[in-house]
Amino acid sequence: MAVDKVITNTSIVTMGPAKNVIKKGFVAIDGNKIVDVDCITKFKKPPSAKIRIEAKGMVTLPGLINTHVHLYQNFLKGMQGASSLVEWCDKGLFPFVRIMKDPKFKKLGIGYHASLMACLEMIKSGTTCCAAFDFDPGVPKAIEESRMRAIFMPFLADQWAPKDLLLEREKRLKETELLLEKWHDPESRIRCMVALAAPFICSDELMLEAKKIADKFGVGLAMHILETQYEARVASETYGKKVLEHLEEIKLLNEKFLAIHCVWVDDNDIQIMKEHDVKVSHNPESNMRLASGVAPVPKMLSKGLTVGLATDGAASNDNLDMFEAMRAALMLHRVTTLDPSIISPQKVLEMATIDAAKTLGLDREIGSIEIGKNADLTIVDMRKPHLQPVWDLVSNLVLCANGADVDTVIVDGEILMKRRKLTRLNESDVMSKSLEIMKRIEICKGV
Repeated sequence: MAVDKVITNTSIVTMGPAKNVIKKGFVAIDGNKIVDVDCITKFKKPPSAKIRIEAKGMVTLPGLINTHVHLYQNFLKGMQGASSLVEWCDKGLFPFVRIMKDPKFKKLGIGYHASLMACLEMIKSGTTCCAAFDFDPGVPKAIEESRMRAIFMPFLADQWAPKDLLLEREKRLKETELLLEKWHDPESRIRCMVALAAPFICSDELMLEAKKIADKFGVGLAMHILETQYEARVASETYGKKVLEHLEEIKLLNEKFLAIHCVWVDDNDIQIMKEHDVKVSHNPESNMRLASGVAPVPKMLSKGLTVGLATDGAASNDNLDMFEAMRAALMLHRVTTLDPSIISPQKVLEMATIDAAKTLGLDREIGSIEIGKNADLTIVDMRKPHLQPVWDLVSNLVLCANGADVDTVIVDGEILMKRRKLTRLNESDVMSKSLEIMKRIEICKGV
């Protein structure tokens, strides 16, 4: 009996327990599941299929997973290019959020269109799943339309930010609960977590109420943790102790907690995270762009923490290309430790696939190419000068490839891009509408 789809004559980087690489093989898909993956030999041939994807000269890998991104920021690329985090917020982010909340602009659907543009960019660069740390209700609508997989994380804040941008606490909590009721579905492509902006931006009361909502829905919490020295100093002044000590004391930490950035954690912080099995989202490019610092990821890994890779929002990274994030992570930790062996291309690819899936609680479903898992796959065309010769396939993917090398993207068994052509989104339509909105709100002059 024919399966729905088969990718054939492809190299395969499985990222399964054995981390094996198949030089010439096939991946069979039926419905939304991977039903077979194997080498092609004279004794083993690909099954017949309704759709056959010829991938000679290409490599199939698990779809890339972006563990932290702000989709609504996608209209802010290149802005505040020489600012620290606080200045970046004051001069770039906060004015943009005011525009989004302005009644005369609300009907434009800024959050929705920015998110749709972000989804387009992610699909075209091989990302199949993202953790969207956002507040605008248009964000999950755009994700749904794109057919990507996502963890939608409506985020909460009740202090530090300008008062005109903060909703009354109870109203925001109620809105968050309603968003989870609408969008969280463990059987669908869109699920939810509850996000907290950062400890210094959230009161203890808000954090504890957010934990109640997360527990009610059986989901985790996500929070920016120690992204900057400023945050570490403010937390010490506020709590009289370090951030993670305080979060541990109020019982916020557990195996479902996603700690984002963790740039200024020390050995004691890492031990606390290890004891509670806290997961980490590493955002190397954003941390470099804002001069926030370097997260001690090699030390986290040596202590057994699970670390996933991320781009962060386009406002603090300027693109959503996970291939760039992989290369940046590899280079950053080597140069800051002066140790070329401190982190390997294999480990970095794990951080963008199977380990990223673990940080989001999705590793039983995605993150590797194994029979029974959901068919979230990225096919990279290796037949290009900058990708040849191939001495080590994983090294070439991490060190040489970029998002423009992605040929085909499959999510949940559905082809979202084939031969660089999107199948669900109209690329020119999405871009023209987005550029028109940007012109109207004077975010950019357009070209």
